[in-house]
Amino acid sequence: MAHARTSSPLVVLALLGLAIAPLVACTGNLDAGPRFGGASGDPNDPSDPSGPRDPSDPRTPAAPIPGDRTMRRITSAEYTQTVIDVLEIAPETPLPADLRTGGLSRQGAGSATSNTLAIEQYETAARDVARRAFSEPTRARRLLGCSPTGVADAICARSGVERLGARLFRRPLSVEESDRYTSLALDASTHTGTFDLGFALAVSGMLQSPRFLHHVEIGEATAEGSTRRRYTSIEMAARLASFVWNSIPDDTLLDAAASGALLTDDGLRLELARMLRDPRAERAMLSFLDEHLDVDHLEGGVPDEGSTAGIATRMREELHRVLAHAIFEAPETRWRDLFDADTTYVDAALADYYGLPAPGGSGYVATRVPDAQRGLLARGAVVASHGHGGNTSPTLRGLFVRTRLLCGVIAPPPAGVATTIESGSGATARERLARHATDPTCAGCHSRMDPIGLALEQIDARGLFRTHEGTALIDTAGELDGLPFEDAGSLGELMRDHPETDRCLVRHLFRSAVGRRESNAEEPTFSELPSEGMSVRDMLAHVITSEGFRTFEP
Repeated sequence: MAHARTSSPLVVLALLGLAIAPLVACTGNLDAGPRFGGASGDPNDPSDPSGPRDPSDPRTPAAPIPGDRTMRRITSAEYTQTVIDVLEIAPETPLPADLRTGGLSRQGAGSATSNTLAIEQYETAARDVARRAFSEPTRARRLLGCSPTGVADAICARSGVERLGARLFRRPLSVEESDRYTSLALDASTHTGTFDLGFALAVSGMLQSPRFLHHVEIGEATAEGSTRRRYTSIEMAARLASFVWNSIPDDTLLDAAASGALLTDDGLRLELARMLRDPRAERAMLSFLDEHLDVDHLEGGVPDEGSTAGIATRMREELHRVLAHAIFEAPETRWRDLFDADTTYVDAALADYYGLPAPGGSGYVATRVPDAQRGLLARGAVVASHGHGGNTSPTLRGLFVRTRLLCGVIAPPPAGVATTIESGSGATARERLARHATDPTCAGCHSRMDPIGLALEQIDARGLFRTHEGTALIDTAGELDGLPFEDAGSLGELMRDHPETDRCLVRHLFRSAVGRRESNAEEPTFSELPSEGMSVRDMLAHVITSEGFRTFEP
């Protein structure tokens, strides 16, 4: 094969630009047509037609019908894990910020677009990653799967392009794609005088392609006469790897796809069980739960100096240990049981900070907590993440529980209504919030938030237990949907038994898996769960075998 000689390095870069030009026009919406969700994109927007519906609503069909598809842009976590898995190094330059919708980056990825700044960041990252990956000869040979016999070894170049391209694009390359990137690698190699540096430029082009940066899914026809399409086996492998690992399919998953197993419920469940044994699954699940529990900004809300240095990091580790134990070490644990669990994980420094007995061992050790501090809601990372600049906020804490954990809808405050409360308007938070209960403008929404947040007032903005605010005794009693509680621990019992606790997490897992909000027609996926009291693993299996994950309406 003859390859044209180029006259300057700028021409090589121009060729690379032709390979990635389509990225400029890429958005997250693959199809024209109606989208689900309110104009604001706010999950609490009462005008949003895709929120939870009353099962008796005649507009809700009897069986789930899949919604539209999205061309999801990969998140920064998925970019990073994929590059590590394919090129054996991690990105070191900034990646475009993830778009979050409903608090979730993977849901936001379904509508994320790449503006000029994002394209520049992807270009910088791609060049840096590719250069470093192929700067070490032993690694370069391993990545290529061959040893070039010269600067313009067309056989090794094509083999390497198809080997790495299939992994980065999450499917085999087309003939045209193979020709394009092979030609680019050979032209660049001839120009630079080294095979590896030239091949690195081709890999840089792949890393900037929409076929890598977005999940491009076409699907295939199902039954004759049906407009519904299902994702192909190879697309299902990519969807599973993205959701469970934040990465690409491994050889075993690709073999399952080739056998047709990923088009069956049993095949999907079998692969999920295997994939959850991989450390990448734990990292991906904890990343999702950090977003779901809204603890990403924890480090900004907890004192981190002097005797409390590193406490926020320890709080996050405590939460991660609680969650990882329930999902990966004791996988039969029900999600709802975490809300009144009497065990947490602390090291010596965190135990001292909380005022708990010193753990009997090194590192993080399972430790019993007092009744009033039971459950997920009382963990330091959770409560400390929902406040106002060093002060507790029962309203924000209650809003978090009501909307994020129970998937309730709370309308924003009416225009012109003051949302601040004078600090001297009461000795305790309950007294300061009393006007919410008496003002008819506020009472409707605040009656559904404030009592929940007041139950957590014995845990201050730093995550520390207290019984008094100043000199006043804290009253934490209240009601959740008509049922009484006394404190955070007994609120956790009500959360454990609440019918929306499981449904809500399944809803957020679904949104994260498919990159969009559910349609009204998909409500049975959440309102009709296969069992009461599901483990997170059961929920994951329910999501990946749902029609919304496997099929779509074009």
